[in-house]
Amino acid sequence: MRAFLLGALLPLSAVPARAAAGSTLARSLSPRASALSGAYSAVAGGLSSLDTNPAGLSGAKRPELMTSFTSGVLDDSFGFLGWAQPLPLGVLAAGLSYYDAGKVDLHFANGTTSVRTAQRDFVGHLGWGVALPGGLAAGATGKFYRFELAQEARASGAAGDIGAQWKTPVKGVSLGASAQNLGAGVRYERETEPCPRRRAAASPGSGPAARPRTRSPPSPRRACCSPARRSRSAT
Repeated sequence: MRAFLLGALLPLSAVPARAAAGSTLARSLSPRASALSGAYSAVAGGLSSLDTNPAGLSGAKRPELMTSFTSGVLDDSFGFLGWAQPLPLGVLAAGLSYYDAGKVDLHFANGTTSVRTAQRDFVGHLGWGVALPGGLAAGATGKFYRFELAQEARASGAAGDIGAQWKTPVKGVSLGASAQNLGAGVRYERETEPCPRRRAAASPGSGPAARPRTRSPPSPRRACCSPARRSRSAT
């Protein structure tokens, strides 16, 4: 039953199943970071750097609280709640993100119909960033996830991010590099897909121009969730 549901739901998406595996791990947590994309890996943005370059957590000079919520027209929603706390030896950050894809109707050959939550994901984030001598900073983030498809197929595990930054002697120029979602892969039942790994290197200015005004990003299409409701007939 579980194997059937997993195989039936994944083709409903407009994106490949490989891209669907763990794609919540690749979602941007901060509208500020989303606006600059990979260039934000060179910005010491405090809590808003949690998902782009954990070294940027060192930019938090006081406690920070961040919340975000986006709701798509197709009944999906994404939210994040996080906190960053400066400590004597660096900045500790923790957060929780979730994704809900809405409902899907499954119609089976025996005439029964079941309404299921198409996809529901939770990711816990725990990060650390520290400023080092010479304008350097380093950081790491652990991600602990639990994914669920159609309330039947489930996957859980961990992934990690690492990053570094350098505030150069040239005024307004910083360098940053990060590697994200390092892990063994996301396993649903018998299927294992690699984590959506990303690497970024950038050198934007680190002044106010690198910190755009907050705006909400559009909600992208996701696996098993493009329509608010879809019907699938079992054969």
